[in-house]
Amino acid sequence: PERLLLAALLAISPLLIYYSRFARPYAILAILEPAALLMAWHWWKSKQLGYGLAWVLLATLSAWLNTPALILVTAPFAWFGVLAVKQGRKSGDWSPLKRLVSFGAVMLVPLAALWGPPLDNQAGAIMSKAGQHFINDETFPWALSLASGSGSVWVYAPLGVLSILGAVILYRRDRGFGLYMLVTCVLAVLILILTGAAFAVHGNVFLRYLIGLVPFFLGCVAVGLMHIISKVALRTDLPALMNGLLPVLVIAILVSMGPIPDWPMRNNQFITHQNYHFHFDWEKNLYTQAMKDWYQAEPFYAEIAANHDEHEAVIVEAPWHMASGRPRWSMCSP
Repeated sequence: PERLLLAALLAISPLLIYYSRFARPYAILAILEPAALLMAWHWWKSKQLGYGLAWVLLATLSAWLNTPALILVTAPFAWFGVLAVKQGRKSGDWSPLKRLVSFGAVMLVPLAALWGPPLDNQAGAIMSKAGQHFINDETFPWALSLASGSGSVWVYAPLGVLSILGAVILYRRDRGFGLYMLVTCVLAVLILILTGAAFAVHGNVFLRYLIGLVPFFLGCVAVGLMHIISKVALRTDLPALMNGLLPVLVIAILVSMGPIPDWPMRNNQFITHQNYHFHFDWEKNLYTQAMKDWYQAEPFYAEIAANHDEHEAVIVEAPWHMASGRPRWSMCSP
């Protein structure tokens, strides 16, 4: 049931649907980054070479697609390093640390091949992205609303609580894996905050840098929600059918409370590009606020109208539509 609910939450996530509809790598990273973390964990536990090579491949590809992804996919080195040093000091067996260092060296080879030329040619452009913007008290709620799929605090606040409950349950099931995920995810968030990455103060950009955490967040929501549903069904003697229908009802409510019902099905996603960056709320859209008084009708339209009787002529003007924050991408809609 938890896996089915997670699949449903992934399927209805407006953020993931949005990212899947235009040519940027975030939809791919939403798969690659969690897979990299899981492969790293399996490699550490099983010592199987295949898992380790999969981690190297996924981590390298993620970092190549989006530089900030390197923060999350390499975070396991920190936790594994702590465990390796602890084991070495306790038993004198330093082989885990040697294995970790060797895999770090292996990962550096493809990273150097992919990052070497850009760093050699445009190091300043890359480094200038750091130390630009730091988070404030609005960043986390903003990111949480986007990850939850609704700008309503009555939706994203309960989902945030459910994710914490789900994380606690997962920790109780597997303490080692729970600590691993907690440390790697928190470490990635802290590093991103400390680097002051460009525009990270905006919740949509902050979440974009850490898009790999969204599936884990929704997974914790699924675990927490199914835990509550099972408790309710058990204590109220609900039939098994109701136990299965309650998650469906929750999914329906989440869809209705999000932006999906308002999506213009016949228009392409780019037309409403900026709408879904601001709590899925058009009124909170910074572009809408900035441009609400931007356009005024030209005086000569009034002169044309003055030369005609009422309802004799209709003047149709094609206004500029700001499809993106970058003026060179503005387009004229017919």
